[in-house]
Amino acid sequence: SVLERTHGLGWVAIAIGVWTIVAPWAISGHFNTHRTITNNAIVGGVACLLGLATMAMGLAKRHTR
Repeated sequence: SVLERTHGLGWVAIAIGVWTIVAPWAISGHFNTHRTITNNAIVGGVACLLGLATMAMGLAKRHTR
């Protein structure tokens, strides 16, 4: 199934999460407000956690075979 083949792509969610956290400082502009940075940190953290969970499920399934 597609789900079995995509467990290895959990690192992509982690990379997007890290970019979401770093983006306010990497992109220049006047939109770097406290609320933007806080929101990006929360959303990036959730994306990283979901990516780690996806990778863990893929590794657990790989060890049970």
